[in-house]
Amino acid sequence: MKIIIAAFLLLLCFMAKAESISSPSGNITLEFSINERGIPTYQVTYKGIPVIKPSTLGIELNEENSLMDSFRINNTSTSTFDETWEPVWGENSHIRNRYNELFVELEKPSNGRFMNLRFRVYDDGVGFRYEFPSQQYLPYFVVKKEHTQFAMTGDHTAWWIPGDYDTQEYDYTESKLSEIRSLLSGAVDGNLSQSIFSSTGVQTSLQMKTAEGLYINLHEAALVDYSCMHLVLDDKNFVFTSQLTPDAQGNMAYMQTPCRTPWRTVMVSDDARDILASNLILNLNEPCKYKDTSWIKPGLASWEWWNGATPYGQDVDFVAGCNLDTYKYFIDFAAHYGIPYIIMDEGWAKSTRDPYTPNPKVDLHELIRYGKEKNVGIVLWLTWLAVENNFDLFETFEKWGVKGIKIDFMDRSDQWMMNYYERVAKEAAKHHLFIDFHGSFKPSGLEYKYPNVLSYEGVRGMEQMGGCRPDNSVYFPFIRNAVGPMDYTPGAMLSMQPEIYRSERPNSAS
Repeated sequence: MKIIIAAFLLLLCFMAKAESISSPSGNITLEFSINERGIPTYQVTYKGIPVIKPSTLGIELNEENSLMDSFRINNTSTSTFDETWEPVWGENSHIRNRYNELFVELEKPSNGRFMNLRFRVYDDGVGFRYEFPSQQYLPYFVVKKEHTQFAMTGDHTAWWIPGDYDTQEYDYTESKLSEIRSLLSGAVDGNLSQSIFSSTGVQTSLQMKTAEGLYINLHEAALVDYSCMHLVLDDKNFVFTSQLTPDAQGNMAYMQTPCRTPWRTVMVSDDARDILASNLILNLNEPCKYKDTSWIKPGLASWEWWNGATPYGQDVDFVAGCNLDTYKYFIDFAAHYGIPYIIMDEGWAKSTRDPYTPNPKVDLHELIRYGKEKNVGIVLWLTWLAVENNFDLFETFEKWGVKGIKIDFMDRSDQWMMNYYERVAKEAAKHHLFIDFHGSFKPSGLEYKYPNVLSYEGVRGMEQMGGCRPDNSVYFPFIRNAVGPMDYTPGAMLSMQPEIYRSERPNSAS
């Protein structure tokens, strides 16, 4: 009898009353509960319409005692928040950060481990994350897998790109969720990377439309000290589960308490324009770390890579190429049309591994001087490894008078590389340099915390030529741009010379 009573009392601990919290407008409601196995569960509705069906949460550790079930709720609390802040750059002069929050403190009585969940409900979506307070029985841990679910309510129309740990440079495909498997098996791009992790794996930001006309976007925010999240679809039940990028040892993240994961986000509206205009990703990041941001000045840039530094025409009275005269020509072009920067791609340095020795044919120091005279700043292209191996280059470039750097070929999304982005942003800011991350993953709002991060690629630009369909470009504002700024290589349009794969005027890629 005592055993029965004890079991009943334990069950009562797990079967806690559901907690509910709504957005300030009341349109979005999130419900949280613990199921009969002690597994945390949440669900989301929009104007009374189900958006996310009951979905489970949990973290699988690289050991037996994972943080997935047998939890009890120790405490819950709610709060409200409302502020307006001014971004350093962008189309909005003011951004409102208003939400209602539910904080849940969980414990596993069997081993005295704690895991908390924080939910923020905005008028345009929901953000939630896992938090781990300092604790005796879990001072540090290794994440083997994250079991965050997003249970869809049906076979939605989706706009997606294949899951790939290395790159996001794929066309968006429009299909039903149930069609993803067959389309991926046919190799949507014709040459999918070997890092594809699942026959139904896709990347975020993932955009969907329901039969009721709701638009849903799944993504993540504040991706710092953790690996990038992708999604794997159970296409029988239409349930997405998070899939993190592994490192070389197959682990997803190394954590030391106190710590927290990035936010998992769900944007939802019955108007696709609301997804485009959402500031949810930015608002879930930390505020700007700099007191003085006056030196951060985004702007257009003229770029020689598209035309191979070989302009032609009556005004080209010099031998074109990677040399001083050609770059002065680009500076003159930028000055004439009020373009504040030129980007100098591969070739400005004598070697891509040595950022301190300019190509003597280019004469970088003379170009910096000439550009200053013409009110045109110089932006230098570098590989990520050259930056990593020469972190004092930021100080050197500041002394030279360089305005910013374009960093390329990261092509990874594991925890180490995610931390690299923040280290670069912090060090560059010390020396008043802005950053454009090319060859990168998708943004998650780091540009709020470090506004010298102006852009990320994480998209298939028109440099890919045949892979750039008009409809793909139409999708970008509502999917890729909805979560952050985009370094998008534009096409050469009518100036393109197909037989030689390049345009031949400075303005032909504008």
